[in-house]
Amino acid sequence: GPQAPGWWYLQTLMGTEYVMTLQPHATTGAGPVVMQPKALGDLDTQLWSLLPTEVPGYWYIQSKYGASNSQTPVVIGLTSDTSAASAVANPLSFTGFAAQAWGFKPVYW
Repeated sequence: GPQAPGWWYLQTLMGTEYVMTLQPHATTGAGPVVMQPKALGDLDTQLWSLLPTEVPGYWYIQSKYGASNSQTPVVIGLTSDTSAASAVANPLSFTGFAAQAWGFKPVYW
C-alpha cells in the first residue's frame, strides 16, 4: 500500500483474506511462515518483497519484519530438500541459498 511502497502481500487462492505471515521469534526475526487472515493496516510480518539472486529467474522472498540496511535480510526458505519440508524465514544464507531461492513458473509448464 501507500504506507509501504515496494512491499506486497502474498495471497493464496484459499480465500482472499489469507496472506503469508511470518511468526517471528522475539530475538532473531526468524520463524515459521504460515497463512493467516490479513491484518488491518500494513503489518510488517505480512509484507514481502523480492530480492534478485545471482541465478537469473530466481528470487529471495524477504520479510519486511526487521528489514533494514544494517541487518541481513530475513527470507523464506525450506527446512529440508524433501517434499515434506516446512517453510520458515531465516536470515539470508549465501551457503544454503538454494533452499531460499524461488522461481515463478506458469500454471501449465
